[in-house]
Amino acid sequence: MRVGFNCKEKCHLCMGQDWDNTSLDAEWRTSMPRTTSPFNAVPIPLMGVPGITRAEDAFPDSAHVFHIKGIGQDFAASCVVLLANLGAWPARSLDAKLSIGYKAFREWCHAEKKTTSIDGFSKLTFDMSSHLVSSVSRECQYELVGPTMCILWVHLRNNDYPCTHGGKGADTAILCSWLEHYLETTL
Repeated sequence: MRVGFNCKEKCHLCMGQDWDNTSLDAEWRTSMPRTTSPFNAVPIPLMGVPGITRAEDAFPDSAHVFHIKGIGQDFAASCVVLLANLGAWPARSLDAKLSIGYKAFREWCHAEKKTTSIDGFSKLTFDMSSHLVSSVSRECQYELVGPTMCILWVHLRNNDYPCTHGGKGADTAILCSWLEHYLETTL
């Protein structure tokens, strides 16, 4: 398949170039199915295997797309960071909050007899070079809605977002299960 940093095609099923646009009117939705082959013109021995001649025959699998270095790891780690910033775990620094969250995660894993390779929640574990900061006093905008009402918009600065939870693919499902349990029982 044609891939690489400079390749504008991001999907083997459509011609979309705006891969991050998930809206209902995204341009890539009208380009399904593809009208051209996404595969390189060079001969690839495995392409001779019966059943893999059309792009539609190659299905994206949830293991790679979600669990193994996929959006699931980003999502789960981002949820943990968001909970920390919303005050789910009382502490001063983000790492201290994440440490308290990790303790709750480990207790749940022990109670549910789940094994995880995630060895902690921290900016380092989540591969964050900086952390989210909400600053009500300096970063606020007020928008007048009525004579006496206003909406407070708090801007969150995020120079880098979590791009991993620091574990393996199976840990994504475990972390998501814990998040579901935590949100249902704690908040």
